[in-house]
Amino acid sequence: MPSRPRSSWLDRLGIGVSITCAIHCVGAALLAAAPAFAATASPALGEKFEEAEGALLWIALAVGATALLPAYLRDHRNPAPLGLFAGGIAFLAASRMFEAPGLEIALTVTGVALVASAHVVNLRAHRHTHAH
Repeated sequence: MPSRPRSSWLDRLGIGVSITCAIHCVGAALLAAAPAFAATASPALGEKFEEAEGALLWIALAVGATALLPAYLRDHRNPAPLGLFAGGIAFLAASRMFEAPGLEIALTVTGVALVASAHVVNLRAHRHTHAH
């Protein structure tokens, strides 16, 4: 059985990071909206959530660049994964600029969906290229 290409496991990792990011964002927003939690939460906890968001964004950027760009250049030449990824990162970056929870969640979920879609499209493009 041939080994999987490096982009395959990186794409799967990218999908996992995207899902983790979405869960973190939605969970943090729900906790912040809960009156009992909001009244007792310490500012240090809020800082930890912010640090995690920043770390997840950088991880998504690194994994995406490592998986998508080489696959495009060496493999399938399909620009769709790169476009989806760039749009997703733009939405994620924009979500960090707004304090309104509803808008932040909408931007984050859209960004995460685009980043995950970029990895799925990249996997399919790779399979299509190597099936022929």
